[in-house]
Amino acid sequence: MVLSHFRDPPVSQVQEVDIEEVRREYKDYDPRIRRIVEMIKPPISRWPLLVTGPLETWSSTEKNIVLMGDAAHSMTNHMAQGAATSMEDGAFLARCLGQVIAGRITVSDAVSVYEKGRMPKASYKQQVSYLNGWLWHLPDGAAQQARDRAMAVELKGEVPMRSPNLYGDPTTVLECYGYDAEKHADEEIATLLNNGKLVRDTATTVSRSEAEKIANWLLPDEVKFQVQPKL
Repeated sequence: MVLSHFRDPPVSQVQEVDIEEVRREYKDYDPRIRRIVEMIKPPISRWPLLVTGPLETWSSTEKNIVLMGDAAHSMTNHMAQGAATSMEDGAFLARCLGQVIAGRITVSDAVSVYEKGRMPKASYKQQVSYLNGWLWHLPDGAAQQARDRAMAVELKGEVPMRSPNLYGDPTTVLECYGYDAEKHADEEIATLLNNGKLVRDTATTVSRSEAEKIANWLLPDEVKFQVQPKL
């Protein structure tokens, strides 16, 4: 059984825990939770969830070795994004290396694009994961009451414009769960090949990335907004 909660002060190593500490931690929880806790038998271990970084780089000086996954950006589990973020790294890097095979960019270029594109995304996931857990684990009091009031619309089946439940907050859901790593890689590669500038439509200034995000996600290929950059 896994029980998750914040602890002050935090720890950085696995520790053996007395069952009485666990019971004290959950003494004010729902009776169903307390009954389950009473069934736990030793040994019990505390496993800290640690956050890596942000690092200055994910690659070697020669750009021939890269980090990905938890080695680069371990995070807490409060958005269920640890493994997902690792797979995004792999998909993004594979897309970049595909352009190396095609002869359009170098390996060094591919690794640089990977770092430029993925490092901010992973950092965002780390932050939102930690904050979602922090919000869910607020102790009883004014902050907890404000959180519950803001989440009340969801109990009515309504879709909120904004929510402290980051699993359901529209903006966070799109950013976390609607992210397309391969499409993002294509955008970053296009920017590199465009002398480091976003690919934009000459007449409207609409960038390729915003056209995809705002309009083209729902349209068939033949009627998508076409970005015509100046050649």
